[in-house]
Amino acid sequence: MKLKRTWIPFVLFFVAIMGLRIYQILSVGVASVRVQWDNFEMICFVFSAVASAMIIIMSYISKDAPDVFVIKKSLSVGVISILTAALIEWNAINEFNSYLSGGNEWVKLVSSIVGFLAGFAFITISLNFINEKNYFEKHKLLSLIPTLWALTLLLKLFFKYNSAPTTILNVSDSLAKICILFFLFNQSKLFASLFNATTFKKLFYFGFSAVLFTMVYTTNYLAVTIDLGRKLSLTNIVELLLELAIGVYILCTIYSIKTGQNLVADEKIELSDSTPELVHNDNINNKTTNDVEEEKPDMAEVDRLIEDIKNETAEKQQNFRE
Repeated sequence: MKLKRTWIPFVLFFVAIMGLRIYQILSVGVASVRVQWDNFEMICFVFSAVASAMIIIMSYISKDAPDVFVIKKSLSVGVISILTAALIEWNAINEFNSYLSGGNEWVKLVSSIVGFLAGFAFITISLNFINEKNYFEKHKLLSLIPTLWALTLLLKLFFKYNSAPTTILNVSDSLAKICILFFLFNQSKLFASLFNATTFKKLFYFGFSAVLFTMVYTTNYLAVTIDLGRKLSLTNIVELLLELAIGVYILCTIYSIKTGQNLVADEKIELSDSTPELVHNDNINNKTTNDVEEEKPDMAEVDRLIEDIKNETAEKQQNFRE
């Protein structure tokens, strides 16, 4: 089983969920369909749960999970990371303004501060994939900032749903944030060089699960908004775009990961390709060293001749004085 084949159940169930949701939105105003909306939510949730279970099983039995992490140039990850950073910063500004306007909720203050830092962290991630260089290598703890940001998202959900009745949508939203948290945590382990083959497997099933459960929640929000004729505020639009950006970021990151046990072998092949040049340089160095060794007797003979000439000159001068 190959790790990349986990895309198959993800794509199948993603298309199924989106198809059902599109049918639901197109049926706005039809009373017979409106009655079945709760069933639609249950079906979408079950689709996501089944897909997640299949992806977890397929990931664990896969045999080609890499044990090395090589950052390859990916403009898609770079661009979506910058977009995600901008949306996180915008959302952090909105939360900070909400805190100053009289909300006085410490959760919003903490979320806004961590959000500012997370925005810069995503910009750094963008530079990683654009320049093919790990900028977290010397500052490994900084790679945990996106994980802390995801933790603040969960903290906000706790206060939001603590007094609300439990529904399928609440569970979907909570599972999506939990999966995002673990996805970003395992990604930070890659940047900190603290990973193994299991880390890559977790990126796949936590990432795909996060996207599926996020789609269940966000598409329902859009469907209900259209059904009730509500207007989306700028804050709502930014939040929805951020949810979408995180999903696209996860998919682009997973797609950019190279799998297979031959990654180390490829590096060895590249090393062997440069070996002739190294051997050639070694031969030149050896030749130079040998030449120097061969020239040593000649130099010793020249020194002896110079010494004899000096002795002969000194003897002549002494005889002349006498």
